[in-house]
Amino acid sequence: VNIAGEVDGSVLADNENVAAMFPGASDGYDSGLDIPDGSLITPPSNYLEIYFPHAATGDWTNPFSASRWMYDVRLNSDLTNAIETYTFTVNTDQDGEDVILNFTASNDYPSDYGVVLFDVEDDNYTDLKDSGYEYDYTFDEGAGSFNFYLQLGDATAPSVTYDNIPSDGQLYDTGDTVPVEWTLTDVTDIKTTAAYYSLNGGTDWTIVGSTESDPRIFTWDKSFTAPTTFTVQGKIRVLATDWAGNSGTDISSITFKIAPHTRTFTVPLGTSLVSVPEQLNNYFVETVFADLESAGRPYIVYKYLEGTGYIEVTELEFGQGYAISLGDAATSVSVTGTPMTGSQILGLNTGWNIVGAALATTTNTHLSVSELEFSVDGGAWTKLAQAGIDGTISPFLYYNDGSGNTAATNLEPWKGYWLWVEETDSVRMRTNASDVTTPAGGLSAPPEEQTDEWFVPIVVTQGDLHDAVAGFGVREGASDGFDLAYDMPAPPSMVSFVRAVFNHPEWDARVGSHFARDMRAPFEVGEAPSWVFRVEATDPGPVTVQFDVTEFTNRFPGVTLEASYPGGSIDLTETNSFTVNYTEAFDVVITVDAMNDVADGVDTEIPNEFSIRSAHPNPFNPSVTVEFGVPEASRIRAEVFNINGRHVATLSNSTYQPGVHSLTWNAAGLPSGIYFLAVSSDHGWSASKKLLLMK
Repeated sequence: VNIAGEVDGSVLADNENVAAMFPGASDGYDSGLDIPDGSLITPPSNYLEIYFPHAATGDWTNPFSASRWMYDVRLNSDLTNAIETYTFTVNTDQDGEDVILNFTASNDYPSDYGVVLFDVEDDNYTDLKDSGYEYDYTFDEGAGSFNFYLQLGDATAPSVTYDNIPSDGQLYDTGDTVPVEWTLTDVTDIKTTAAYYSLNGGTDWTIVGSTESDPRIFTWDKSFTAPTTFTVQGKIRVLATDWAGNSGTDISSITFKIAPHTRTFTVPLGTSLVSVPEQLNNYFVETVFADLESAGRPYIVYKYLEGTGYIEVTELEFGQGYAISLGDAATSVSVTGTPMTGSQILGLNTGWNIVGAALATTTNTHLSVSELEFSVDGGAWTKLAQAGIDGTISPFLYYNDGSGNTAATNLEPWKGYWLWVEETDSVRMRTNASDVTTPAGGLSAPPEEQTDEWFVPIVVTQGDLHDAVAGFGVREGASDGFDLAYDMPAPPSMVSFVRAVFNHPEWDARVGSHFARDMRAPFEVGEAPSWVFRVEATDPGPVTVQFDVTEFTNRFPGVTLEASYPGGSIDLTETNSFTVNYTEAFDVVITVDAMNDVADGVDTEIPNEFSIRSAHPNPFNPSVTVEFGVPEASRIRAEVFNINGRHVATLSNSTYQPGVHSLTWNAAGLPSGIYFLAVSSDHGWSASKKLLLMK
């Protein structure tokens, strides 16, 4: 690295002063390598000198008796995780003038090494790479010397050692102090440091504090106060940059939890499902719903027993769900208690149960439905999906807010959920202390290892009422009869409702003849399957029935899916909804054209190679269409993953004929962020595409 200096606006300059390394050199005087400075004696006036000071003693004993050096050459060594410091002096008598120093790194100087200047007089660092390899200062000493350290090397980011942070899984109350203490170590001094915490596993970060210009071994305490947001996905992150320009981020492997004492919820007007969100000293109805009492709202709380119906109660049970009928107006209620952090076991009855949310996991939500566990007749604990396959528990839970049913993906505080249990002697449900949440779409989404499976959700609305749990489709393992794992029983109706139900008395199912979902086995080529569902409502008026045929059209582009209803019919691949002025229950018939192999692509072009051609729009909200080319008949698998590598959707796993095809992904239930589409074929080709969801 050459150092050149000049006095601004004058002819005074010193342009050749080299800090270097060379194989076979020493850290002392080396004949032919270390060259004495030309100005062995300072002139009387009007001068600018730059030199490396080394007294002519010890290792620097030399035949010139020189103590000022133009070349300072050291033994060549690896500086990836080390630095070599060269002291040099700038000497001038140009009082009040600006001195400009320029630094030039040779072509063989490693590009990842730092070039850092320390001004001894002003006690400050400069990253010369950031400053354009220039440093200016004003000489105002009358006459004299300024000393500098030139630090070369260091391509390694600072390392972080945590001294005191939360233990894995540690729970903090709102207002508690969360310790964040760590030590940074580096071979150069630290330029900047910042500490952050995240409440959603590292997706978003909140800064705790930052500092600048710290020593190379640096201990810092930036503890913070736990906020009011509920989380079990708390993370710590430290970001540090040294003066050599190396930046490093360390995210703690542990996760911590924050649980506010107070839970607030708005109870809807009318009849809805609720549960107790916290562990309380007592569970009397007037205690849990004290805010309704003080507001003078009329209300009644019921439990539900299969065969008996709704029974008014005066005391509640933690983990159990209830129905509440509220008059006058929707009202906010709060309770203060102790959050549940372990497993809660609840006994279930044969038939319909209302269960509660007893374990908090993610921000303002409880446990993932897929993580619920069940034990039948004292047997081993199994997940909900397996219990459905075993024929003991329906793998669907529903929340009803008074306006209609919605399939649940997570159990949330204050809410209650319908759950069906087949006839057994004893069933227990336990909330597992897992922090995993399922992707939006829950059990209605295509499973990860699908083949020709697809699902068409149905949403029925009438004014403020809705039913968002119905649908039809095919699943591997399903039959044309009742399958507890796939056919969703229609839950008990509330006071006012609108709903879509598939009537199957021939199934002779214990749950009855009404089903919200009718799933069949995949069809053979050439078959034309059909479904019939009935629309029911308590009141007359316009009813809208809407379908989402994305999965169907992805699997069968060009195949007609027809919906016939009183007064008309539509092709659902072109129009996805219809409205009827409801006066009495009516049937809707769904018919699929003869099911052939996947149709030709969107055009007649036959690509020369597999490729992802486009994704548009990108960024998108909430749907994106992806076009891909298939040069020969192939099974194509298209999946979507979030930025953490977690699988969130399977768009296709089907055979496609040669051509250009398209798939549409609707991410309405997912948060904004970066996602990755991965497409592969059974011929060994694979490719990926970054997608940006912006809401």
